[in-house]
Amino acid sequence: MANEYYTVLTNMGLNKQAAYLAGEAPKIELATVHVGTGGGATYYDDYDRASLEGLTDLVAEVWSSGINTLSTDPQNPNWLIAEGVIPTSDGGWMIREVGIKDSAGDLIAVGRFPPTYKPDLSDGAAQDLVIRSITEWGNAGAVTLDIDPGVVLAPRSYVDTEVADAKTHAETYTDQRIDPVDRATNQQYRVVIVDGAIGLEEVT
Repeated sequence: MANEYYTVLTNMGLNKQAAYLAGEAPKIELATVHVGTGGGATYYDDYDRASLEGLTDLVAEVWSSGINTLSTDPQNPNWLIAEGVIPTSDGGWMIREVGIKDSAGDLIAVGRFPPTYKPDLSDGAAQDLVIRSITEWGNAGAVTLDIDPGVVLAPRSYVDTEVADAKTHAETYTDQRIDPVDRATNQQYRVVIVDGAIGLEEVT
């Protein structure tokens, strides 16, 4: 069925959004993405929209991590797209449910995910899996992303753009070293560009 897979705001998410719009609470800081098995194939029969809205945790969570990217759909500004990346090393289970929690650990959105098996290394066909959750908000401006620099990955499109730009200007920066500081951790690192190739050096 076309409407079998969807994501909804939980009662907690709706209440926090209402509190923000009423000027009684700060923006919702989305922080982590969660996936689960749903407890089995009967998950889709057991959990309709009303049941999902009442959840405070996934039914059978198996994995979670920081949100990788958060953006609005270019065709619909009320659609918020959150993505997480399950690494090659994790898996061995069927994904049927996905959830998004905020920085306070509250389940803000939850969805029925198309049944997808995530292999692990023992299956001999493991690979990274991108989990995408699209949620409709009355006001997407009520939401922001709480970033953990130690977890969140750079989006592929950003990396491609930066690499292409560096190659375009390689003749200007050849054999130079740039020493920036991570403002979140105060950790120093060094970006090295030599003959148009980009590398990263640790500053100890």
